Amino acid sequence: MKNRKKLVITLIGVIVLGIGLFVYQTFIKKQLHFKENMTVEINGKFNPNS
Repeated sequence: MKNRKKLVITLIGVIVLGIGLFVYQTFIKKQLHFKENMTVEINGKFNPNS
């Protein structure tokens, strides 16, 4: 009975991690992309290669 309980808890954990990874891959990761060819200003000077 204890082994079955551990198995159920482990499966629930795996499912929760899978859902979390899916949410990260589809929603959060897309919002973290930065624009390409971004210009950075350091001490009043622009560095287009950053």
